[in-house]
Amino acid sequence: MKKWMESGLYIQMAAVLLVVYYGFVSGLVAAEIKMTEYEGEIDEKYRQTAVDNYLSNLSTHEEYWIRLDNGKSFELTATLYESIKQGEKVKLVQMNAGTIIFKQ
Repeated sequence: MKKWMESGLYIQMAAVLLVVYYGFVSGLVAAEIKMTEYEGEIDEKYRQTAVDNYLSNLSTHEEYWIRLDNGKSFELTATLYESIKQGEKVKLVQMNAGTIIFKQ
């Protein structure tokens, strides 16, 4: 009788761990493929110099920004910033891995 109880507990424990593992993995996959899309015309392109302060060591770097006609602003890489023109209609797709711009 004790063997049956032990084996039942092991099976229950394995089932619970399987459910937890499945939930963890599916949550990671869902978080990784989150995509947000924005469409509009580029109202403004601008650069901004940002100051970094890491343990009192100051440094600066350039940030490249665009603002769409709906008022939303996005930070881009230098390559994407240079590849688009003000007044262009674009579709911007943001993912965890980065940003993609489709010209329309």
